[in-house]
Amino acid sequence: SAELAGFDGFNTGHFVKAAFELGVPWRRLRGQLIQLGHGANARWLESSWTDRTPVIASGLARNKQAAATVLRMNGLPVPDHHLAATADEASQQARELGYPVVVKPVDRDGGEGVRAGLEDDTAVRVAFEEALKLSKRVLVEKHVPGRDYRLQVVDGQVHGVLERVPGGVVGNGVDAVRVLLERQNQERRTALDDRRYLYAMDFDDEALKLLAGQGLDGDSVPAAGQAVRLRSASNVASGGIPVELPLDRVHRDNLQLAVRAARVLRLDVAGIDLLAPDIGRSWLETGAHICEV
Repeated sequence: SAELAGFDGFNTGHFVKAAFELGVPWRRLRGQLIQLGHGANARWLESSWTDRTPVIASGLARNKQAAATVLRMNGLPVPDHHLAATADEASQQARELGYPVVVKPVDRDGGEGVRAGLEDDTAVRVAFEEALKLSKRVLVEKHVPGRDYRLQVVDGQVHGVLERVPGGVVGNGVDAVRVLLERQNQERRTALDDRRYLYAMDFDDEALKLLAGQGLDGDSVPAAGQAVRLRSASNVASGGIPVELPLDRVHRDNLQLAVRAARVLRLDVAGIDLLAPDIGRSWLETGAHICEV
């Protein structure tokens, strides 16, 4: 199995597993670098970087401000944002953009350090100090309402779409929110399937604030099937869950927008993170923003 092959992380193990299932020959070159196929048509792959991923494009995509600037220059929709050097600057920029806002490090991926839906000066200052621990550059960005989708582009075609559902729990009509979260965290820690790649969530101030907004607290017992949100951001690193969507449920204009974003940044493999009200309707009709590539 891929696990027995000794690969770390999410991407490489899944690519190797897919190679096994498809009968594609592969071998390890070093570390996480693998070769798929033999001879002149063989390809190299390290995580989701390929032997054809441009170094410049990769560096550009990993800088959120630079990537957004290039996308905006090419007429693609991105949220307004500003760099902040201090907590005072961050709070001032948040007021200028208008609450709610998002605070995030410029050059971290996987949703690390992202705090979304911030409604006041205190929340912005706390989020800024947390982001500053991860990066010397911090962005304050206008919060865009909508559902969070990742469109996976390979060689100019969308091959998969995920909706990232914000971290939370689902009620069973019996247990309190606090108990549901403890059980979910334990299941994620001990799972043998892909749930082991999901992150545990703390019962922290963010969770308490979101619970209060839903008229709940840690001792509330949600009804069976009731979704209770505990995180403002939807990325997996903050506890979110990726849910695969059939391509036929995605409007053609939204697929083309993702392909265009990857092409503008000259990436052969890219995940385009799109905030939109409904992926089944055209972004030209409903509006949408690319929040990250």
